[in-house]
Amino acid sequence: MKRTILILVMALIFISTSFPGSAMAAGSFNLIFGKKSLDKSDWAPWESQVELGFELALKKESWPVSIVLSDIASVETVSDGVTAGTGELSLGVRYTTPASDNVNVFVSGGVASIVVLISNGLVDVSERGTGYWADTGVTLNVTQSFNIGARLRYSAAEAFGVKAGGFHYGATLGFNF
Repeated sequence: MKRTILILVMALIFISTSFPGSAMAAGSFNLIFGKKSLDKSDWAPWESQVELGFELALKKESWPVSIVLSDIASVETVSDGVTAGTGELSLGVRYTTPASDNVNVFVSGGVASIVVLISNGLVDVSERGTGYWADTGVTLNVTQSFNIGARLRYSAAEAFGVKAGGFHYGATLGFNF
């Protein structure tokens, strides 16, 4: 939690001070809910994981794309009490285009730092890998300030010699500013 807050504060400070005199045109903060599907040959019986995270997208008026920062965690525990999961810290760019007055379609991608964590309750082991991510989705602006959405995402990196990324699918719930 401390890491997430620190990342969010650093991103806001960087963006707001990088371009003096240039006003922010748009942004959103979204909670991410969904599932992550990992390679079964590497991850069985933890190949389907519940996912939760956040995403911050910021765009200045003169930019053609938004800067996107996300932090997403996924986890699954099996009957023997062993838990396996991943954490993805991602930075990239997003192109958004309106499909109608209240609907936006986006495509984005960038670099991802993915950590794999395995725990049996007594011992925790983790390893981090660097890779990439890409996603696409649609958001519905319910009001000027509130949005809901659906997304598909793919990420790739290696840790412990296994594929730490995978396919993500889920929903978003967020605030526009």
